[in-house]
Amino acid sequence: MKQFFYTSCRNGESVSGQSGFQIRAASAPLTSEENSACLRALNFKLEVPSDYSGPFPLKLLFAHAGNSGNFALQSVWLGLDPITKRVGNYFAHVLCDLPQEINAQTVLEWWKSPLWKCENEEIPETSLPVPEPFPANEIFTDAIFTEMQADSEMCSLWEFLLRAWWTKPASGRIFTAAPQEKFVKALWALCRILPKALWNHLSFSTYEKDAMLTPANVVCLWDPIKPENSIPQNCFAGSNLSWNLFSGQKSSLIQVSRYLEWIIQSVKSGKWEEVDSFHAGAPEIMWSKKESAEMFFELSRHPDTLDITRLKELSQMPNIGRFVMKNPKRAQHLLANFFSSKLLDLWDDDLVHQTFTPFFSAEDGPMEQFKKNLHEMLRTKILSGDLNFLERFYVKWLPRLTVVGLTKDAFWDLFNEAPGKLPKSVYLWAYPKAFRQVFHLPEPSMQIEYLTKWSFHGDDSRCEPQIKEILQSSFPNIVKIELYRRFFENDFRGNDENYSRFYFAWPEWNVQLLLKLEPEQKKQFLKHLLPESAPTLLSAIQSRLMDSLKGKFIWNNELFTIYCSILAISSLPITDSVVQFARKLPEERLAQISAALQRREDIEQLIQKKSLLPLFGRTAPNFFEKLLRIICFWKK
Repeated sequence: MKQFFYTSCRNGESVSGQSGFQIRAASAPLTSEENSACLRALNFKLEVPSDYSGPFPLKLLFAHAGNSGNFALQSVWLGLDPITKRVGNYFAHVLCDLPQEINAQTVLEWWKSPLWKCENEEIPETSLPVPEPFPANEIFTDAIFTEMQADSEMCSLWEFLLRAWWTKPASGRIFTAAPQEKFVKALWALCRILPKALWNHLSFSTYEKDAMLTPANVVCLWDPIKPENSIPQNCFAGSNLSWNLFSGQKSSLIQVSRYLEWIIQSVKSGKWEEVDSFHAGAPEIMWSKKESAEMFFELSRHPDTLDITRLKELSQMPNIGRFVMKNPKRAQHLLANFFSSKLLDLWDDDLVHQTFTPFFSAEDGPMEQFKKNLHEMLRTKILSGDLNFLERFYVKWLPRLTVVGLTKDAFWDLFNEAPGKLPKSVYLWAYPKAFRQVFHLPEPSMQIEYLTKWSFHGDDSRCEPQIKEILQSSFPNIVKIELYRRFFENDFRGNDENYSRFYFAWPEWNVQLLLKLEPEQKKQFLKHLLPESAPTLLSAIQSRLMDSLKGKFIWNNELFTIYCSILAISSLPITDSVVQFARKLPEERLAQISAALQRREDIEQLIQKKSLLPLFGRTAPNFFEKLLRIICFWKK
C-alpha cells in the first residue's frame, strides 16, 4: 500500500522539484498505471464566486486502477492557489495499491477520517511512511438503518441507489445530486445490506464537477450555487440512471426482482436483521451473481412459482442447482412444478437429460439427493390426493424415468409402503394399476403379500370389489384362497357380528376356505353362512366330495362331517343329487348321512319318500318299518 499527497507546490517543494500541481510527497514511486489513474481521478474543480465562503464539497473517491489494484483518495478545496494567486487550489491525499480486503464499503467508512491529510502544511519532506488502513468512522453502524426510518429523504436516496445499482447495464453509471453525507450513508447502507459479491465492482465519488470524466460508477454531483443544476442532462441519457434530489428530476427505473423488493421493504420496516439471516443461510457462491441471488430467493421464498423455464435457468447454474437438491422443500416444489408443466411434453429425452445433468456430480452424491427429493415430492402428492398430478406423472413420466436414472419400481414402491393408509381417492386411482403389476411377480408368495397390502384398505378392510377381482382373476389358486382367507380374518376380527354378505355369492370358494380355517373359525363361518346359504354350500361341498371320489382331491373327513351336519337341518330340502351322491358312498359313510337325517324334525316325511330310501343304507326297508312303528306308537 502506498500513499502520496497532491497539490499546488512551490518551486523545489514537490517530489520532482517542480512547481505547480505536483506530487507533494510520496511513500514510494508510482507505476505508470497508478500515476495515470490516480492523477486523472483526483482532479477537483469548483466554479464559485471569489467571495463564496462555503460550504465546500468534500471529494472521497474509490476506484480501480487496472492491474495496479484499487485506490482511494480525498480531495479538499483550498481556494487560493499560492503560486498563481488564483482560486482553484485543492489538496488530495491518495492511497493506492490497496489490499484486496479494502473495498468501497471500507473507504466509505473513512469519510471525514482525521487521518486524511487536508492541507500543505507541516510536511517536512517529500518522503512519506508506508500507510496503514484507516479505522472506520464510528457513525457507520446499523444505526444508519434506524436513522433512515426517520429521514425519508435519505431512505429514498438509499432505495434509488439500490434499485439503480441492481438494474443498470454494465456500462451504465449512477448519478445523484444530494447532500453529501446522506449520499455517503445511503451508499454505505447499500453495501451493508447486500452480499459483498453483489457490489464488489462498485466504485464511487462523493463529488465531481465533470461527471463523465470520473472513473467511478456511482457519483454524487453538487453545484453549491445552483443545486437544481447539479446534474447535466447527458447524465439522464443512454444507460445512465440519475436523480437530482434538489430539482426532483429522476430517471425511470425498471421493476426489480422480488428478491430486491423484499430487501427494500424489510429494511424500510426495520427488519434488516432478517435480510442478514437469509443471506447467512446459503453458501457465498449463491451471491456471486444477481441472477443466482434472485433464483435462490425464489427457491427459498416462492418455490411454488418456479416452473420449467426456471429449471432450464438453473441448469446453467450448477452450483445453485446442487444446493437446491440438498434442500428438500425447495427441491420438491421445483420438481413438482417441473413435472406439472405441459411444456415438458415438447422435450425429448436428450433435452431432459441435459437439463438435469448439471445438478449431478460424483463427489457429493446429488443423484441420490435428487432421487430422495423426487420420492418425497411424489409422497407429498400422494398424501394430498393430487390425482391430476399423479395421472400426469404416471402417463407422461413413468416410462421416461430412466432418463434421470430412476426406475418404474421406485414409483410403485411409494404406494406399496402402506397402501392401506392412502387417501381413498388415491387408492381407487392406484389400485387397478397396482393390480396389473402383481402379474409380473415371479412367486405366489410375493403375489400374496403384494395383494394383501393393496386389497385391505381403510378401517373396514373388507374391500369386497378387490377380493371379487382377485377370485375372478388368473392368479394361481393358492393365491386366491389365501387372500380369501385373509379377507375372512379381517371380516371376523371384530365382535359386532356384522359380517359381510359377500360370502353368499361364492359357495365353491367357501368350501376351500373351510378347509383352511381353524375349528373355532369354521364354527363362526358356518354360523354366518348356513341360515341363508345352506343349500348352495351343501351343493358346493357335495361337488368337492364327488371330485374326491373321482380322485381329483384327497378325501376330507372333516368336510364330509360338515356336509352331514348341514343335511341335519330340518328346513333343508333333500334333492335327488344328494341321493345320487349317497349311492356312491361306502356303507360306513352312508351310515353317517342316515344318522344326520334322523336328527331332522321332518324325519317322518322323509322316510315316506321312496326316492330317499338309498339315504338310509342297504337295509333301508326293514329299518323304515321299525322306525315307522316307533313313530306311530309315540303318536298314540
